[in-house]
Amino acid sequence: TLREVFSIAGFTAGEMVINTFGYQLIPTGLALDHVLGHIGATVIPAGVGNADLQIKMMLDLRVTAYIGTPSWLMALIRKAEEMGLNFREKFALRKALVSAEPLPPFLRQTFVEQYGLAVTNAYGTAELGFLAYNTEGGLPMRLLESLIIQVAHPETGQPVSPGEVGEVVVPTFHE
Repeated sequence: TLREVFSIAGFTAGEMVINTFGYQLIPTGLALDHVLGHIGATVIPAGVGNADLQIKMMLDLRVTAYIGTPSWLMALIRKAEEMGLNFREKFALRKALVSAEPLPPFLRQTFVEQYGLAVTNAYGTAELGFLAYNTEGGLPMRLLESLIIQVAHPETGQPVSPGEVGEVVVPTFHE
């Protein structure tokens, strides 16, 4: 499912990716790093923090793609601007795969219109990886076709109708 979302987000071999997800406790960063390596991308395992160093790496290594939270991406952009750098002109970053927190419509619009980024927002869990994505904006997400995903009523286990609140159920078929 991770590879599927990276493909949807336009990540390809030769990509220079800064991975700002954590590599400890809930090892999202490690899982994404592993899949990106199989795709043929080069991964910079950055985590969150030390914005000055991350900005330098993004510039020096010509980072083309970002994975992490939308708020940290905006923090990096704002920090670069505080340093007097024109983000859209100086940086090679052209795509972002964001997750782990909400992506408000105004923030997506800022990324797209002001900074020229193609943004994919993904929903997932630590146990299963990404389950759904959004490339167009707005709140609705598309479920990945490679998974069996059901939204069920928490008390009855029965499927809910479109637009109803329920629990996400995903069979793993693992022993």
